Amino acid sequence: KRDIFRKVVGFDDVNSQDPSYIQRANQAYKDASESQDWYYYSIPKDLAQTLWKGKYKGQRQKWFLYKFKGTNKDINIHTEHPEFSDYKWVTKDFLVPNIVPFKKEIYEKLLVEFRDYL
Repeated sequence: KRDIFRKVVGFDDVNSQDPSYIQRANQAYKDASESQDWYYYSIPKDLAQTLWKGKYKGQRQKWFLYKFKGTNKDINIHTEHPEFSDYKWVTKDFLVPNIVPFKKEIYEKLLVEFRDYL
């Protein structure tokens, strides 16, 4: 569904350890669903030295699915420290074939876990 917005919260990141981060996200978005499990991935060795300046080997993530109630005008990716250079709305069928190989298993599991909401 077009009105579903994926929000990733990586609790290994210092800024997102602040409980108010989740509270602010929950106030901004409604109809939230939280993944039951933590999801882990490792970066392939050939990328590990270039990504994150070699400081990390992977990530542990807790996923939240929110129903976005805004408009495209409400989305601002041009922040002081942008995480993304672009965004677009896609169907769930687009995700797995187009994600980097080392994250495919996570996306497959998330699509099963959140299937009742998608």
